[in-house]
Parts: sequence; C-alpha cells; structure tokens
Amino acid sequence: MVALPPLTRRRAALLFGDETGAATAEYAIATMAAVAFAGLLVVIMRSPQTNRSAAALAPPCRGSAKGMVLAPDRA
Repeated sequence: MVALPPLTRRRAALLFGDETGAATAEYAIATMAAVAFAGLLVVIMRSPQTNRSAAALAPPCRGSAKGMVLAPDRA
C-alpha cells in the first residue's frame, strides 16, 4: 500500500485552489435536475389515472363557467 504525502497548506492550495469551471458544472447539474423533474411531470401527466382525474374535473368546471362574463365588451 502506497502512503499518501501529508496535506500541507501549500499542497492543499495547489490541489484545490483553482475553481475554474465550478460555476459551469453547477449550472450543468441544475439543468440536469430540471430536465429530470420535467420528465417526471410528463410521465405523471400522461398516466391514465391523471387523465381520468382531469376528465372528472372538466365537466364541473365547464358547467360553472356558463353565464360568466370573463371580460367586458369594448365596442
């Protein structure tokens, strides 16, 4: 087994001091997480159970909008 050299302040500064590209990597990880979350939402929204729930909610919503004035007429 090879022994590692001791981690001195100077050696730590040489190894970990350069943060070039750290922000780009953070943006890449955040973007990947957003894409994964969007994919999960697509799977949920395409499921048959979600379609049935949306269909069950749609008739009451359409019925309650009858006779409502959504915007004033501007003639």
